[in-house]
Amino acid sequence: MNHATGEKDISIILTCYNEGNLLEPGVNRLIKLFDLTKLDYEIVIVDDYSTDGSRERISDLATKHKQVRAIYHEENKGRGAAVTMGIKASFGRVVGYSDLDFSSDPVYIIKLYQKIMDGADIATASRVYKLDLKSINVLHRYILHKGYKALVKLMFRTRLTDTETGCKFFNRRSIMTYIDEVKDKKWFWDTEVMIRGYFHEMKISEIPTLFIRRPETGSTVRVVRDTRRYLVSLILFYKEFRRLKRQL
Repeated sequence: MNHATGEKDISIILTCYNEGNLLEPGVNRLIKLFDLTKLDYEIVIVDDYSTDGSRERISDLATKHKQVRAIYHEENKGRGAAVTMGIKASFGRVVGYSDLDFSSDPVYIIKLYQKIMDGADIATASRVYKLDLKSINVLHRYILHKGYKALVKLMFRTRLTDTETGCKFFNRRSIMTYIDEVKDKKWFWDTEVMIRGYFHEMKISEIPTLFIRRPETGSTVRVVRDTRRYLVSLILFYKEFRRLKRQL
C-alpha cells in the first residue's frame, strides 16, 4: 500500500529479503524515535522478492502506519538494486538506508541527517566494533572488515574509513547525479557508491558509531562466499577505475 505524500525531510529505506521477523520491531523502533523529532519522515520498505511471508508483514505495516510505504520486487535483484529503487522512489531531501538489524543504533540516523543539512553530500556511520571474543563470527567479520578497509584505501587512494557500513545517508540531489553509474546490484554496491561519490568530489562525512553485531538476528551475508564475491567485484571495479583515469 502506498500513501499519498509530498516532499519529506528524510526518507529511511529498509530493504528486506526473508527478514520478516525483523520488520515490525525495526519499523516500530524507527517510528518511536522519529516521532520524538519535528522531522517529516517516511519509511520506504523495499522487499527483494522474499519467500518467507515478509510481503504480508510489510503490507500490514504500510496499512497500519501512514509513515510507511512499500515497494515489491517481482524477482530477486540484490540488495544494491533494492536500495537504488528505494532512493529513486523516495521523497526526502535527505535519503538513506540502514540494515534491518540496526547493528548501528538508529539514533545515529539523526546525526547523519544533521551532517547532510550542514552541507555534506554523503554521511555514513563508520563502524567501531564492539568485539565479543567468544563469537568466532564477530571476530571473523572484524578481521575481514579491517583487511578490506586497508585494501580499498591502498587500491583507490581514498581517505574513506568504512565504505561497507550498512547505514548511509545522502543529499538526494547529490546522489541522483551519479546513482545510475553504480553498476553492482548486490552487496558491493556499498563500496562502489562510496568510491564513485569520492571521485565525484562529494563532501563526505563519516561519524564513528558503535557497531554491535546481534547474532540472534541472523544475517543474509555468508562470509566465505561473499568475501570471494567482494574481491572479484573490487578487482573488476578497479580495472574500470584505471581505464577512466587514463581517459582523463
